[in-house]
Amino acid sequence: MPENPGLREFRNLLVPAGLPELGPGPRDGVTPFETLNQTLDELLEQSSLPAVSREVVRGLILLWHDYLDEAHLIVQGIENADGSFIHGIMHRREPDYGNAAY
Repeated sequence: MPENPGLREFRNLLVPAGLPELGPGPRDGVTPFETLNQTLDELLEQSSLPAVSREVVRGLILLWHDYLDEAHLIVQGIENADGSFIHGIMHRREPDYGNAAY
């Protein structure tokens, strides 16, 4: 089955910096925030994802690129299991273990 071109573009956003460490970063190789945000705006606008899923994706990719504060602003407002999970990971990377635990 051929891969969806849009999915490939999202996947490409996860490649440049390699795996994040369990810490706040920043790492070499992350995409600059303005560039990353503009790319996300374009990809999410073209996607058929529901609004809450778009925010989940944005939060995850920002977290992956070590933009913890920006990711936090987004995921703390997602009131479902996905948002809570990403919120916990974000606090774990700060490291704010107490907030990550709940």
